[in-house]
Amino acid sequence: MLRDQLGYHLYTIHRLDRGTSGVLLFAKTPEAAAALVKAFEAREPDKTYFAVVRGFSPEAGTIDSPIRPDKDHKHKEPQEAVTHFTGLATVELPIAVGRYASSRYNGTRKA
Repeated sequence: MLRDQLGYHLYTIHRLDRGTSGVLLFAKTPEAAAALVKAFEAREPDKTYFAVVRGFSPEAGTIDSPIRPDKDHKHKEPQEAVTHFTGLATVELPIAVGRYASSRYNGTRKA
């Protein structure tokens, strides 16, 4: 569908973080596709994520929370998952949410 919208062939490269977001990465040329596939096979790309979090979080921190296998893979060990984050901005809006008189949000960056 995306190929038809753009009017040229696309090369599917990678599905980023399949278990969470399912964001797809495409290349426009075979040369770019080959280079990207090689980089992902070598685990070279660094990923940076931005998130909007409800509530206020610390200015920076680390979350060390291994990912447990799903019910179909109980025999596997938990996968290491360490997240370092930095707060970017906070906002409080005068909009009631549930028992809270206002809405608080924090923008964070994870690298």
